Amino acid sequence: MAIIEKTEGIVIRRERFRSTSKMVTLFSKDYGRLSLLAKGGFDPKRLLGGNLEPFSLTEITFYYREGKEYHLISGASLIYDFPRFRSETERFFYASLLSSFIIKTLPKEVKQSSLYQLFLSTIFLLDRVGKESLIYSFLIKAASFFGYQPNLLSCLRCSRQLKSFFFSSQRGGFLCAACREGEGIDFQLEEARRLKSLLLLPQREVGKLELGEKEKEAIRSFLAFHLNFFFPNPPSF
Repeated sequence: MAIIEKTEGIVIRRERFRSTSKMVTLFSKDYGRLSLLAKGGFDPKRLLGGNLEPFSLTEITFYYREGKEYHLISGASLIYDFPRFRSETERFFYASLLSSFIIKTLPKEVKQSSLYQLFLSTIFLLDRVGKESLIYSFLIKAASFFGYQPNLLSCLRCSRQLKSFFFSSQRGGFLCAACREGEGIDFQLEEARRLKSLLLLPQREVGKLELGEKEKEAIRSFLAFHLNFFFPNPPSF
């Protein structure tokens, strides 16, 4: 039996379903990642489709069908449409990367209030300032919500305080000079401090950070190792 429910969320994927309908993936406040069908969503005579554009914040009314692959949208009211994501390629790429992470890592219909708020604040700030640092911070913090927060203070093996920074791809964490082994990445002190800032600062402060190209390269290398160690199919960037 279908139950009428309502939630807000951001459209993170939209696909054509048959001739005129839309299949929408919504990262929602109350249900986590939802698959929703908008019948006639591509029909220009219907008003529903315009409220389901990618990266729009929308209030959705839908028929929840327990145990079904997707649910049926009965109404959609646009809250905010983030127009710069559609007009600026770089910002669209950033938003797509965040959406890809949610789709690939978050199981369907698992409520994640903290992750949703992080995603929402990051999307709003990307629309306003478009800083790459926000992407790095989101990915580090999101991995932490799944239980994979990097320890940036002490050695993963011996627990000594870190004075040099070597990220081990085999152990998925930082090792001191005495314990380092295998493949990994050496970090300079300032690069490690930047990682700590990206992890601990609120997103509005992260949006003010200016990262040098060397710092960006080190952070991207860290994220590639870190995400691939803990997630089977993380997004590439």
